[in-house]
Amino acid sequence: MSPWWRHAIAALLGCLVAGQSSAALAGDFSVSPIRIFLDKERKTDVVTITNNGTAPLQFEVRPKTWTQGPSGEDVYADTRDLLVFPRLMVLKGGEDRDIRIGMRIPPGTTEKNYRVYINELPPTASPDESDGNSATVAFLINFALPVFFAPLEPAPALEITQFDLSGGRVDAKLTNTGNTHLFVEEMVLIGADASGAEVYRESIPDRYLLAGTTKHYALDILAQECEALAVLAFSVRTDKMSANAKKDVDSKSCGSTKSDTPEADNAR
Repeated sequence: MSPWWRHAIAALLGCLVAGQSSAALAGDFSVSPIRIFLDKERKTDVVTITNNGTAPLQFEVRPKTWTQGPSGEDVYADTRDLLVFPRLMVLKGGEDRDIRIGMRIPPGTTEKNYRVYINELPPTASPDESDGNSATVAFLINFALPVFFAPLEPAPALEITQFDLSGGRVDAKLTNTGNTHLFVEEMVLIGADASGAEVYRESIPDRYLLAGTTKHYALDILAQECEALAVLAFSVRTDKMSANAKKDVDSKSCGSTKSDTPEADNAR
C-alpha cells in the first residue's frame, strides 16, 4: 500500500525548503490500515508499517486521546487508555512490522477517540555526514492513526443547528448529537435559480465530527452569484447518515438584513 498522504507531504516539503542547498524526505514508508475500529467484542488490533525504501528507518509510537474543542478544533493529550507495543522500532529496507493496539478500559456510553502517532526518528548519521560539511536537510514524516472505541450501544445522530444567509455570508452549524464519530464524505452548498436550475455549488472541506461536537462554517457568496439564487441548500453526507437544510433567497439575503430562520430537514 502506498498512501496518498506520503506523496502530498513530499510535494509540500519540497516547496518549504526552497533555498536550501539540499533537502531530502527522510523516510519512505506506508501504514495499513489507516484507521482502527475497536469495540466490546474486538478490543485489540494491529497496524502494519512497511519500509518501502532501502535505508533503515526508526520509529517512536505514542498514543493520544483525541477530542474536539468548542470551536471544533482537534485536541490531543497523553493517555494510558491504550496498550501499544512496540513503542520503538527499527525497520530495515523492505521490512514490515506490526504494532499491536489494545484497550485498557471498558467501553462506555460514548465513543472514545484516539490517535496513535507513528513518528519517524532522525536517522543515524553516516560517516560522510558526520564531518559537519553536509548541508542536507532531512524532513521526518509523522502519521497520526485514528483509533475509534465504540460505545456499548452506538446511536449516531446529526443535526444542522444553524443555516443562515445574510449580507451574502453563509453561517452554518453542524452538530453531532449522537455518541459516535461521523466521517464527512461530502459537505456542499447548492444554489438554484427561479427555474430550479443549479447555478451555484461550493464544497466545504472537513473530515471528522466527533460525538458531541459542533462545528461552525462561514462562507461568502459573491454578490453576482447570490443575486441569481432563489433557493440555497446545505447538504451534508457522512458515513452513517445525512442532513439537509434549505432556505429561500431574496434581496435581503444578499444585502445587509438578516433573513428569517430556514426550515431544516434532518434525515438519516
